[in-house]
Amino acid sequence: MNRTPFPYRDFVRVKQAVLAALREQEETYVLVTGETGTGKTALMRDLRAELDRARYRVLYFAEARRLGAPGLVRLLAKTLRTDTSMYHAVSLDRVVRALGEETQRVLLWFDEAHELPEETLAEARALAESDLEGTPKVQML
Repeated sequence: MNRTPFPYRDFVRVKQAVLAALREQEETYVLVTGETGTGKTALMRDLRAELDRARYRVLYFAEARRLGAPGLVRLLAKTLRTDTSMYHAVSLDRVVRALGEETQRVLLWFDEAHELPEETLAEARALAESDLEGTPKVQML
């Protein structure tokens, strides 16, 4: 018995649009909205399986209502194998420098992003826009 869900036309269309945005690196922010049960989380799973792991590093946050800005920076520092400091600004600076040296694109995916604290989204935005000279290394979905 085949347990693979049948992708609706809209699902396929959105998946292609998001893949294009990620691969062409033209969009820093990708927003997918829909009612509960429309396949947003399934879309993220499909996208993750289809992206080249040598080019993309996906950090998926589900149910991250309590993830504060310092926690996001610490998680990124750990992922990028850089040290943190007891001072948030120092940790943030180290993460930004590590991102500049990163060969992979870092994809921050927030499921239920509307429930995240404003400070966390602001910090993610600051990280996504931290590379003023070249192509940003961070994209958010």
